Amino acid sequence: KPLSYGVSMVGEQEVMVLLNADKKSTSKFILPSGKWTILANGTHADTEGLGRVEDVVEVVPRSGLVLVK
Repeated sequence: KPLSYGVSMVGEQEVMVLLNADKKSTSKFILPSGKWTILANGTHADTEGLGRVEDVVEVVPRSGLVLVK
């Protein structure tokens, strides 16, 4: 989708930032293999993590996720 964007950064850990600027539609992102910890979503952030995802993740409208592996 043109209003969705994802970027991955690799250092000591792999960090992925996913953004969805669409006003109405949820965006699906296919993740690289492995289990990812959600560090932040559109309303909350926690260095201990908000949950885990793998394979595919959805980002609700006008929101984003920060993931770490």
